[in-house]
Amino acid sequence: MPSARYSIHRRCVLRASVDSTWEELRDFTNVCKVAFRDQVENVHWIEGGSVKHVPALVRFTLQPGDNQITEQVAGRSEIDRSITFRTVGPALSFADYVATMRCMPLTDEANKCVFEWSMEFSLIKGTNADEFLPMYESLVDQQIANFKGHFGGV
Repeated sequence: MPSARYSIHRRCVLRASVDSTWEELRDFTNVCKVAFRDQVENVHWIEGGSVKHVPALVRFTLQPGDNQITEQVAGRSEIDRSITFRTVGPALSFADYVATMRCMPLTDEANKCVFEWSMEFSLIKGTNADEFLPMYESLVDQQIANFKGHFGGV
């Protein structure tokens, strides 16, 4: 029996132009640093990866707990200003985690943009979804607040 799939979607307005926001977020190492702030350490490209290559692997350590995570930048669209990434191997309680972040212009305000983050995932066997999902949604909300704090939010 396939495991349940979950999805979370968040959207906010940032006080930064779409171009300046995308210039920073097109590099997934910056995404990690902004999203996790002081909880992330040692963010780096591995196996010859770089912002210039897709697909490419990024490894980082989350604190507390020294959780080493590997993510693959699986897609990036300069036209849509979007980046798609997925976990590789074990990552906390996630299985098959895939997410897309996108920056979109506001038609009437050049100094603001819409930031959107959509994710889908399953949980590893034995994870209590009723306990994990509210905690994870709270973490995602904190990460959105981190993006707003970094770029300025509305």
